[in-house]
Amino acid sequence: MSDQTGDEATAEAAGLGDHSLDRRSLIKKVGIAGAAAWVAPVVIESLVSPAAAASIPPGTYRLRLSSEKCNPTPLLDPDAVPPPANCSPLASDFPVTDFAITTQTQLDAFDIVVSNCNRRYAIQLTTTNPKVTFLEAGSTSGNPRLQGRCVVPALTPTQVTWSDVGATDRNGYFIILQVAP
Repeated sequence: MSDQTGDEATAEAAGLGDHSLDRRSLIKKVGIAGAAAWVAPVVIESLVSPAAAASIPPGTYRLRLSSEKCNPTPLLDPDAVPPPANCSPLASDFPVTDFAITTQTQLDAFDIVVSNCNRRYAIQLTTTNPKVTFLEAGSTSGNPRLQGRCVVPALTPTQVTWSDVGATDRNGYFIILQVAP
């Protein structure tokens, strides 16, 4: 007659030998796996959050926003259309920046928020990232009185604001920003 418990006999019959798990060990391992599954989304979220901005390479960046749509954030390919030639020095500085911002994820990493968007007339950008500084910005006026003129928005190191004074044309809003090391 054997001194084995029912669990041990079942494990031996299944060919598990000494590698079987008793109920207590199984519950511990399930608890550890559950904790890992619970923590994983938090870890992943922290990698794509604005806090991950510390990994953004320093340098100058070019950004182009649509003047045609406001929702979602109106990102456009900054290399598809040049900035207005009469917006100086923006026109010459824009193409020689180090990097381009082309995705919402990048915009989020810079802590840049687009607000007050009014189709083809007004838009505002702000950043709370201490490493990000807005340097230059401009667009071409679509206003019949100002047709073709360079519209330079109100610009501070942390904010860019186009008002409806000089409606923008369909090429968009052009912005250059600096990321400090």
